[in-house]
Amino acid sequence: MAQEDQLVLTEKQLNEIAERAAKKTVDEMTSQIYAEIGKGVVKKGLVLMGCLLVALWYYFNRLGVIK
Repeated sequence: MAQEDQLVLTEKQLNEIAERAAKKTVDEMTSQIYAEIGKGVVKKGLVLMGCLLVALWYYFNRLGVIK
């Protein structure tokens, strides 16, 4: 590679690049964490809904509404 093909960056430019890369990494990790939390909340909500449906079925079955 010839000398004229090389790009020289200042310390300020290197710091800006590093800060952008760090911010992008943190943003991606944060969105992944929120996605995992969302999956957990949905899963727990579905389990709770299932338990509620079973409890309602049992309640109405004991009343004689459902035979």
